[in-house]
Amino acid sequence: MFLLAFHNALMKPLKLAAAIALIVVAVTLMGAQAQTATNARPTNIAPVEADEDARVATLAAARAKSDVRAMLAASKFIAIRSRTAYLKPQTLESALRGRKDFQESGLVITDNEPDADVIIEVERAIFTTEFPFTAIDRRSRIVIASGKVNSLFGTVAGKISDSFMKQVRKARDSSAQKSKP
Repeated sequence: MFLLAFHNALMKPLKLAAAIALIVVAVTLMGAQAQTATNARPTNIAPVEADEDARVATLAAARAKSDVRAMLAASKFIAIRSRTAYLKPQTLESALRGRKDFQESGLVITDNEPDADVIIEVERAIFTTEFPFTAIDRRSRIVIASGKVNSLFGTVAGKISDSFMKQVRKARDSSAQKSKP
């Protein structure tokens, strides 16, 4: 009887550990299959690549001319860098992604700065409630948008996203008017 109780006491944790290991393996395999499925290239990629090539060419031409509005209008990939403990980059990302105009704009947020066209840098002025921000073209290091918001009566992330998207809309509207015959 004692040996049976001792045997059961030892075997239950081992069975539980084996079951957990099987679950971990199964979840890992399912995750690998899902990752493979998301990395698969769609077959109708050619038009998207042509549009991307045209956008990159437009952005390069704007950089060559140092045309700030055209650079902002042609930018697509955005990285966010916060130089203050009062605003995490994820908070601003969330505020931007929650905006309808951001979702319709085709802008994409990336965590990989070398892939970004624009880097939005946010700071906080010392002993104030002001948060200046700048949107910098990553390659040319030219400031293509900027602003300063106050944390009173609203969220900083919401105010920055509003100000940035107004500047993007204005640049894109200006760029669209220039391209009309």
